[in-house]
Amino acid sequence: MAGKPASDLEDLCALLGEVKALREDVERKGAELRSEWSVAGDKATPRVINLSHYLAMREQDLTDLQYRLAARGLSSLGRSESHVALALDALIVTLKRLTGDSNSAYPAPASARAGAAELEAEADRLFGKRQKGGPRARVMATLPPEAASQPEFVDNLVAAGMDCARINCAHDDPEMWGQMVAHVREAAARLERPCRVLMDIAGPKCRILRVKAPPKTRLSRGDRVALVDELREKTKEPIAFSLNFPELVDQLLVGWYGALAVELMALGRPVVCYLRDGDFGPLPAEMRAEIPIVRAEPGDVRAVLRELLTTRRGELAELGRRGRAYVERWHDPQEIAGGLKEAYEAAVDGARHRRAG
Repeated sequence: MAGKPASDLEDLCALLGEVKALREDVERKGAELRSEWSVAGDKATPRVINLSHYLAMREQDLTDLQYRLAARGLSSLGRSESHVALALDALIVTLKRLTGDSNSAYPAPASARAGAAELEAEADRLFGKRQKGGPRARVMATLPPEAASQPEFVDNLVAAGMDCARINCAHDDPEMWGQMVAHVREAAARLERPCRVLMDIAGPKCRILRVKAPPKTRLSRGDRVALVDELREKTKEPIAFSLNFPELVDQLLVGWYGALAVELMALGRPVVCYLRDGDFGPLPAEMRAEIPIVRAEPGDVRAVLRELLTTRRGELAELGRRGRAYVERWHDPQEIAGGLKEAYEAAVDGARHRRAG
């Protein structure tokens, strides 16, 4: 059999190197995640290990790699969620064999089937068993406000095949949620078709509350608007808006990061901010060196955001991890409170000594 053209062999070797690097990265970052979850070592079950591998892999932008794998008729890892490490190991073996290493052995097929079976069992538990003869996927529908006052609306959804009703707790109120749940339960019983209820408890979202602007105003790139805690008659800006969380405005600082940035970093989100060099002076040298914020000037924030979402997209997950670590080290509330307590006690003791002297 004729050998592969040099260019094909080079491409396959390059793919093998990338997939092996991805496998190592997934293992390393997965271990870091398990350590954060306090389930490292013997505490980590196979399911926990696989979840950590899955999250570690999905943090990366694999689009280009997946296209190149698919072009070769190879697995693009799109259905690997139930057995991430096994899928990567099998792909590595295939690439090794394609590059001349015929002695590499594939993982046992039973291991992959076990992971898929566990995933299916969890789907049954969360969304209910699939209807006999029905589609493989479950149908989840987000209920609108009408579902609280129109039971026939919910009946139609259940009859049409809804397996799970999602209630978005960022909208409406507990009374309406209770009515929605009752209508789902009644419809499921009446139609003899099981239907689960999923409460999305992310909580209220930050939204625009009120807007002040001339009639039929259309905003364009470069237009300036004012963000205010409350719109008043004396608001001078021609275009302004308020938020449903007015306290958010008080957390914004010009030239430095404020409480809002700290909260976002604590959530593992990358932060872009305008930082004035002159404000770095009072900070400890280590704190200055560890600031994970992406800096932007008022005039180039659009370019910085575009770069982050395109050429630097692969860095977003790492920026998020660094932000979380930064907050844990430098903005730990208990440590800050302890430092303030010590400073207060020292000040009180000093005052007592001065009075006694």
